[in-house]
Amino acid sequence: MTTTTLRAPIRETTAWDRLKVNRNWLGLWFMLPAMAFLVLFLVYPLEVVSGGAAPDPRSWPYLSQRAPIAEVIAFLQTANLAAIDLTRVAWRMRERSIYAQLIAVLEQRHAFDATLWGYSLQHADKPRIRVYLRSLAERLLVAGPVL
Repeated sequence: MTTTTLRAPIRETTAWDRLKVNRNWLGLWFMLPAMAFLVLFLVYPLEVVSGGAAPDPRSWPYLSQRAPIAEVIAFLQTANLAAIDLTRVAWRMRERSIYAQLIAVLEQRHAFDATLWGYSLQHADKPRIRVYLRSLAERLLVAGPVL
């Protein structure tokens, strides 16, 4: 007597079957959370603030960037001008009225900053252009007789 056993037909391996045992594919799945974590912090960097305190509204960095011009002028009339960076206020010098106020206060205090006096060229302020060009002395000689 012959016995015939029925075997299940062998099915063909699919792409999914091959991926389940492929080491590279498993490694990718293992590394995906690490890549997501890395991309998250590259796109959204953490900003660390020391102390978490609000900026001091009486400090020069705050006043020069955010305060009304009247407060800036009042600060410059009493501050130690040698201890502050006057160029922080240069962005305000585009307006003629603010330029005139700031330069007047600095002249009164006998303070000079080449960046601020450079705006005299934009406003065609001849006396202050003269002062600015004198401050350039040696660098101006390079231009030659043209100027």
